[in-house]
Amino acid sequence: MPPRPLPIAFTGSHGAYSEQAARLWFREPTTLTCASPVEAVRAVAEGRASHGVLAVENSITGPFDGVAD
Repeated sequence: MPPRPLPIAFTGSHGAYSEQAARLWFREPTTLTCASPVEAVRAVAEGRASHGVLAVENSITGPFDGVAD
């Protein structure tokens, strides 16, 4: 059996727009929920996820601090 691919890290809970974006961009991904953008980046850096999907802006609250830095 081939090894299972690493999940895609995203911020928020299951069903968040970031997860929806990951499902549109990557083919049938498994996903890893993260509480913050820093946690998602750390998951990729530590090899717990292959990629991360981070929102840079919200239509209600505007830009997220630190994501685009």
